[in-house]
Amino acid sequence: MIYFARLGVLLALMSLLAVPAARAANSLPPTALLRIHSTFQGGSHGFTYYDQDFFVSRDRGVTAVLTQNYLAAPLPLGWTTSRISTTAGAASFQALLQALDENHVGIQDGACSVTNTIAPLSGTFEISWYGKGARRSTFSIDFNGFTPPPPCSTETISLYRAIQSFAYAAGVPGLGPGLNLP
Repeated sequence: MIYFARLGVLLALMSLLAVPAARAANSLPPTALLRIHSTFQGGSHGFTYYDQDFFVSRDRGVTAVLTQNYLAAPLPLGWTTSRISTTAGAASFQALLQALDENHVGIQDGACSVTNTIAPLSGTFEISWYGKGARRSTFSIDFNGFTPPPPCSTETISLYRAIQSFAYAAGVPGLGPGLNLP
């Protein structure tokens, strides 16, 4: 089962590096902007495990892989994997870039926590941002953990929501748990 999850992630990485058909044969592959890795479990109608990988490149390319295991009666489905590869709309991509800039994604680091999710879920949402040159920022959000890190800042929550909105607009619903915050 783990083999299929790793295969899905490998396929996502490979498609992120693939040159879209609209590009000329001699152009460079797209450069990375974001990588999200989200792992969480829980649910109100049986127990479900989610393992999500979401990639965004600077040419608006989006690749998402979701591996999940529904342990709910009457039909436990076992591990399933779905994959989406698309190009985001220009307006939603610009909104994402603006949110990344306004909420200082380049200086976010460490871990923070959120305890107000809509569904009874726990897990992590790791965000890696790739800037120009060697600039990089990685930070994570812990949802309903047993020993949570400090609460997330307003900027981090805004980044999380902007990423979720962008993912939804790109046709990737359900990236990370919903928040029950104002």
